[in-house]
Amino acid sequence: MTDQTGLIVKAQSGFFTVQPNDGGEPVVCQLRGRLKQERQRSDIAAVGDQVTFSLNADGSGNIQSVAERKSVLSRTRAAGSDSRSLDTDREQVLVANPDQVVFVFSVRNPSFSPRKLDRFLVVTEMNQLPAIICANKVDLVDPGEARAMFQPYEAIGYPVIHTSTLTGEGIDDLRELLRGRISVLAGSSGVGKSSLLNAVQE
Repeated sequence: MTDQTGLIVKAQSGFFTVQPNDGGEPVVCQLRGRLKQERQRSDIAAVGDQVTFSLNADGSGNIQSVAERKSVLSRTRAAGSDSRSLDTDREQVLVANPDQVVFVFSVRNPSFSPRKLDRFLVVTEMNQLPAIICANKVDLVDPGEARAMFQPYEAIGYPVIHTSTLTGEGIDDLRELLRGRISVLAGSSGVGKSSLLNAVQE
């Protein structure tokens, strides 16, 4: 059977769910042995990668090759050595080929943490990815208070969008920012990422 191409949409414990580019049913694949044997300084395959895969008789698949990445959201992890160095550290790919990263923070419940946002922004700067800040749950505070929290980030050039799934504020703007782009939504538990995604898809 002819090899197919597709997009990795899920990765877990060495198994990769691939959505075929022709619109067929997702296929759970594993990496071909030759790929696993190659010395890698980065994860061989990750969510967001375009791959070529073949089908097995039981409906599973084998990933034959991984297309070159145009961008990556990653972090460095130790490669099993006691000494940390450029020769031993490996790149852990969180998402391959993203166009942008949207950092979601709530103004209340949980409270906004500038320190955590700063750490997140450092990661995107290191990966040379555009970052958007989403200030969510703005219905819980006065408008001026919400804007004051994030004004320092606007002042240095980061786009900030204020949203509320309760009132609908900012949902249309967020939808337009996501349209036609591969976006990573990142944020702590409870800040409203799932609610925002549901709202923009309505």
